[in-house]
Amino acid sequence: MPRLLDHPFPRFAIPAVEFLEGIIRPGFRVLEWGAGSSTLWFAERGCIVDAVEHDPTWGKRITARLRLPSRVLGRQLGQEYWEPVSSIDDYNIIVIDGRCRCNCAEFVLGQMEKMQGVSDLWIVFDDTNRKRYRACVERMALRASSSWTYSGTSGVVLDKTTTILRMGSAISVERQVSNR
Repeated sequence: MPRLLDHPFPRFAIPAVEFLEGIIRPGFRVLEWGAGSSTLWFAERGCIVDAVEHDPTWGKRITARLRLPSRVLGRQLGQEYWEPVSSIDDYNIIVIDGRCRCNCAEFVLGQMEKMQGVSDLWIVFDDTNRKRYRACVERMALRASSSWTYSGTSGVVLDKTTTILRMGSAISVERQVSNR
């Protein structure tokens, strides 16, 4: 696995990564469940990443490659893992790619209900082709103003599906599915 970290690239469906390259900007704040190659990739592009990781050894490995203010938030599995911050207000992108994904999605949805409207928030939910994630992805999609689902290889995994949702009340509703 260390070789994968030498050239950081998210292990999302490649068309989803291409889409993200068009929207991320230096200074974007990213909350990510599951620290790894995508954590480093976002940080290399000037994003400030808070990556939630349950494995302390892996977390140290990623931390060693990050520059402040990006950081790995070590959290034990359980509520402190899927509720790692008191608010998502300051984040531009949320990546759900770690453990307990449906719990993490519910946390995000609960946070959104507390907020006075979401101006512009992007959610990246990986492995949405897995049956166990369908209901929580559909629940998030109901709150999204736009969503895109990309399928294909990740460069490592051949059958990968990643869904990107745009949350924000000022954006027209649009659904688009891409199978590149």
